[in-house]
Amino acid sequence: MLRMQFIMVLDRKAEEISLVLIKISVYVRRKELRERLERLSFELLENIATRDLQPALLTISAVEGLVKFGRTIYEIEPVNADTVLEALEEFDSAIRQVREGSLPDI
Repeated sequence: MLRMQFIMVLDRKAEEISLVLIKISVYVRRKELRERLERLSFELLENIATRDLQPALLTISAVEGLVKFGRTIYEIEPVNADTVLEALEEFDSAIRQVREGSLPDI
């Protein structure tokens, strides 16, 4: 029961992060970076919806790399990048807890 509740929390968190990525990508001028962020936001949703957690972790890593790079080349505002990176770090940790079976109290 607790595992199912936590999975539902992951679903909501994936939606929140994906929405933020889409909103941020609107302001990215470089087409390829914008398209990759958008694609990965949908990929993350799909990974979580299908309970495919290992690919979700890889998607998170890819998003982190692109967000950091976007901040470096002044395509993503630092405050936005920091917010997304913090959310991704927490999300990564939560996914790892589900995979390991060590769920936090909800």
